[in-house]
Amino acid sequence: MLGSHGLLFKGGVLYREVVNVPLLIRRPGGLAKEHQTDRLVTHIDLLPTILNWCGAEVPSKLQGVDIRALATGGDEAVHDGVALEYHSTNWGEYPVPLRAWLTEDWKYVETIGGDDELYDLSEDPLERVNLIQDPRAVGTRQKMKTALYRWLENTSDSWPNVPMPDRGVVNPGA
Repeated sequence: MLGSHGLLFKGGVLYREVVNVPLLIRRPGGLAKEHQTDRLVTHIDLLPTILNWCGAEVPSKLQGVDIRALATGGDEAVHDGVALEYHSTNWGEYPVPLRAWLTEDWKYVETIGGDDELYDLSEDPLERVNLIQDPRAVGTRQKMKTALYRWLENTSDSWPNVPMPDRGVVNPGA
């Protein structure tokens, strides 16, 4: 985080500084020209993209979408939104898992403890003003939550029941 939001390290937050990871793509043989886009993609888009580039069959149940068009000069959105997940760095007494739904203009973050967040990224790109309690944002909050829960259902995510790992695996030798 390097001091952003008053935090030095990454951890139990889903601010842009943590989740906005640059993606560089260079296919075999190169690309016709350099291209940059700010469209939403996710790591799960890499496998169907690579399989398609290789001419391999993409399993129908595979998550993610082919993002070759974005890599080759296109700029049309491939997602209405993407899910963000954080499990925990502290699997002790108080784990801090998070789930979120991110669109190009909004971010909704849900916590187990009820400290949910909602940011209007077009007006507040630094995520300073949490609109979760703002009556003017009720419709957006519900729309974002509905989209998140649709994704949770489609991926069989057990949220908000996040299974804790075996203590021997988390803290070997403890």
